[in-house]
Amino acid sequence: MKKSAIVLRGVYLLASVGVLVFSLVLLRGAKPIEGPWQVLIYGMLVLSFPAGLGVIYLWGYAAFFVQNTCPGSCLEGLLGAGSPLGMSILWILLAAVGFFQWFVVFPALVRWIRRRFSKSDTTSKMPEQKI
Repeated sequence: MKKSAIVLRGVYLLASVGVLVFSLVLLRGAKPIEGPWQVLIYGMLVLSFPAGLGVIYLWGYAAFFVQNTCPGSCLEGLLGAGSPLGMSILWILLAAVGFFQWFVVFPALVRWIRRRFSKSDTTSKMPEQKI
């Protein structure tokens, strides 16, 4: 593995942990609906875009579903605005999706495109015919 890939992975993980820690510190001193969730969501969306949008959408849908179908359940507290556990679970999902997207799928896609176009360049040249 290249040194630059290792450095990028470390920077990604450090930034992700930084977003989580900053969000949890804000959560300790904030009202349940203020800033910490926005810091976590926007910070992790920057790091896991565009796949993170799907995770945020599914998380919001799950929270809406739980809140409207079984109010007062333990899941409502988990997915709710004041839960450090819920915030940590969302962070794990976003960090994993972002890591998979940027360090597994993207490099594989780049390798596939390079192989595809390098083969097409060599096969598209027709040999010259001598008369």
